[in-house]
Amino acid sequence: MAVFWGAVAVAHGATWEVYESAFAPGHFGLAVSRGLLTVVLDARCSGWDQRPNNKRHELLRREYDKTFGRP
Repeated sequence: MAVFWGAVAVAHGATWEVYESAFAPGHFGLAVSRGLLTVVLDARCSGWDQRPNNKRHELLRREYDKTFGRP
């Protein structure tokens, strides 16, 4: 789900980035960035369907709107 979330961001002007962890050299991760904002996608979407206040399963949309604003 995190990669799909990132793909939506890329479709609206963000770019993919691969970064190396500062705490574990040789370990890499995936992120999206737009302007000065970079969002790491590693655990952003885990357990999204079981979080409180997510009865209509709109948490990912709210997170996207909060992070990048409405497209």
